[in-house]
Amino acid sequence: MTARTTARSAGQVGAEPEFRGSGQVLATIAFTLAMIAALALAQPIVEKPDILLPAAVLCAFSLYSFFLCGRKTVTASSVASYGVLMFIGFPACFGALGLYNSGQAYTARSLTIVVLLAFLFQAGLLLVADRLPRISRPSGSGTLGENPAVISRVFRLSVVMFVLSLGAHAVGADISAAGFAWVAMLAGTIVTFWSSGMPARLRGVAVVAAAFLAETGLSLGGFGRLNLAVLGLSLVVVVSLRTGTWTAKLATALLTGPILWYLVNQRLAYLESQRKGGLVDESEGVGSVVGPFHSAGTIVEAILQGKVELSWGKTLFNAAVTGVPRSIWPDKPVGFGREIVELTQPWMTATKEHSDAGTFIGEAVWNFGVWLAPVYLFAFIAFIRLLDRKLASLLDRAPQFPTFLVLMLVAMLSGTLLNIIWGSWSTAAARTLFPLALLLGLWFWETRVSRRRVR
Repeated sequence: MTARTTARSAGQVGAEPEFRGSGQVLATIAFTLAMIAALALAQPIVEKPDILLPAAVLCAFSLYSFFLCGRKTVTASSVASYGVLMFIGFPACFGALGLYNSGQAYTARSLTIVVLLAFLFQAGLLLVADRLPRISRPSGSGTLGENPAVISRVFRLSVVMFVLSLGAHAVGADISAAGFAWVAMLAGTIVTFWSSGMPARLRGVAVVAAAFLAETGLSLGGFGRLNLAVLGLSLVVVVSLRTGTWTAKLATALLTGPILWYLVNQRLAYLESQRKGGLVDESEGVGSVVGPFHSAGTIVEAILQGKVELSWGKTLFNAAVTGVPRSIWPDKPVGFGREIVELTQPWMTATKEHSDAGTFIGEAVWNFGVWLAPVYLFAFIAFIRLLDRKLASLLDRAPQFPTFLVLMLVAMLSGTLLNIIWGSWSTAAARTLFPLALLLGLWFWETRVSRRRVR
């Protein structure tokens, strides 16, 4: 019996993923045939503007992929599949049912292309995704199990980050405050689920609750709903890695609808209070969820008609320099969201600093056109695959402080995939750059500076 077999028989989980068997291939073939049948029946391009059937197939495919990728663990692939469901599949169905009309210049043809590109992305993601083995609360020095001394350090980190978030709010540094709060909640979640004693777990819960309350003030109508989704899924990645049950995924799938309905109503109430009795359209509540899909359709139609020149990766460069202050670079290029406003929301061009969201499909087509967009999508899949592999590798790591810092980094990047799928890389960079830099700085200190001092 090999050492690996012995470890598995003892209940320890290695980082080796299960073999990607024929099930994923057969599922992809089945959903592809279903999409072909939906297109043949609906004929959304040549007959009538009806994309309901293709959109429904995409919804089913992305939901299936959400559960299959990572099995009981919420991985980056799971989050990406969830994003396709929420920001491509659901909006396509919502609009096809006549429940949303943005007044934008999209067509049935362009919306169908968005759906098909998203389907291609989902198929590629499923085919390369690992199905992680079952996880049953690992323990022992060789796996990511309990280590009271390390968890105590993680708790101290969570408290420090919480205090820093309060200080940042006090001086009006809201972006920094959000970053500190995010790290505090991730660390608090680790304390909650990696501690063996109830008092320690309750301390972790207290930090998470306090940081959440300080960040949102429970004014969920004014706080960005996408920010809540990104935060929530990053925490779910941590929880699912530890618990190894279907609970995290089932809860995410079942609660998404009620939570979205609640947040939409909160948003409408917030807008009514801000406008002091002014007119608030019901579409404004759900518009930020379904609107980006239709903006992507507008982008595709403009590209097909030759109204817009391809950017050839410029928006990716713009995202890469997001952290450079305009005081240093006054002519720094704007992000993808602001760049597309003139096309997708021309009536808003007079509004200073206004930006739109066009989904990752819109950004792919904006840069490389319809025919080369798949190249961009496959590169995106490769990035997601790296996150999956890094998460799987943590299962064989000893429970040391730097390991938990890496876990927080991977969870944060996995959650922020929603920012990319909904908006763009610029959206993700603007909202995630500071907390990522914070965690990377802590990791560098722990793995490089501190070790050199010990030597």
